[in-house]
Amino acid sequence: MIGGGLAGCAVAWQAHFRSLKVLLIDRQDPDSSSRVAAGLVTSITGTRAAASWKWEEFYPVADRFYRQVEHTTGEMFWKVQPALKIYESISEAELYQSRWGDADPNTSGTSPRISPVDQTSDLAGLHAPFGACMMHPSARLETQKYIQSTHDFFLRLNAMQVMNLDLESEFDGRSDGIAFRSVECKSACVILCQGVAARENIFFNRLPLHPARGDILQIESKSFRIEHVVHGQGWLVPTDAGRFLVGATYDRNELTTDCSQQNPNAVKAREELMKRWEALVQGSFATKDHLVLGQRAAVRPASYDRHPLIGQHETIDRMYCMNGLGSKGSLMAPGLANTLLDAIDGARIPKHFEWKRRK
Repeated sequence: MIGGGLAGCAVAWQAHFRSLKVLLIDRQDPDSSSRVAAGLVTSITGTRAAASWKWEEFYPVADRFYRQVEHTTGEMFWKVQPALKIYESISEAELYQSRWGDADPNTSGTSPRISPVDQTSDLAGLHAPFGACMMHPSARLETQKYIQSTHDFFLRLNAMQVMNLDLESEFDGRSDGIAFRSVECKSACVILCQGVAARENIFFNRLPLHPARGDILQIESKSFRIEHVVHGQGWLVPTDAGRFLVGATYDRNELTTDCSQQNPNAVKAREELMKRWEALVQGSFATKDHLVLGQRAAVRPASYDRHPLIGQHETIDRMYCMNGLGSKGSLMAPGLANTLLDAIDGARIPKHFEWKRRK
């Protein structure tokens, strides 16, 4: 595996669980989209209050997968908990109720459903003039902790190398396997999980990627507290006591991770995120009782149709890719990794996942 973000880690784990021999190679970029990502997994999304794409297919696999990884590593980074949805209008409230209000919130299945909120505890300190609901099931993956735990595990197995591999200059496509000259092993196949970095080499630079930058703020509040992830005008994620992540912007023009005051797009993103904070959090909590601790940005590897991109290289029959997960990597990566490994064993990749599909 080349690339140790959400995609590469999922492939490495799924291969490990199949008792396959794995070598994970990653340059450990602190500004990679996987490390910056908030790791939100939400069953109902978008302005149409629709179920997340292929939710019933991806979520059960992801839930089992992350629990298995937690058990294997002894670390905790997967939190399943309802997410709070704040309605932005009367029409949106009516839409959610008409689509999901008849579902039984007490069931434990994977189907999307909503339940009422507790006005006193759930909405304390939040601005919700049109009401709110709880969305089930929802979860959050602590992506940095998960990725680091994964890297540590494979390093202990001598199954990972930390390096910035120059794929083009070091590639050696031997008849009996694939090798890279600075890597002391030969592989039956190689899977490139590089995100937007795939555009930097010849192997998968034809992937129909349509990347977008996303900015996130970390804010500390002296007295505002919530327990649930909040979705409304943007989203709000409680992390440590009194600390929150606020996100996320979506910029297809600014494709750097520069968050300095000298970058006007970063300043614009910061201002937009502060507006979202103030729209979600009431009164003095938002305007007086907070401190901005930092701003981070990453470039998401989105595709033109917002669907993932997996499959085999056009001419190198033992080279594969897994990419284009966009903002849904935490949800989709475990299931897609299984699909790709099945394809390497001879199964057919569904057309809606195959990277060579038409835009």
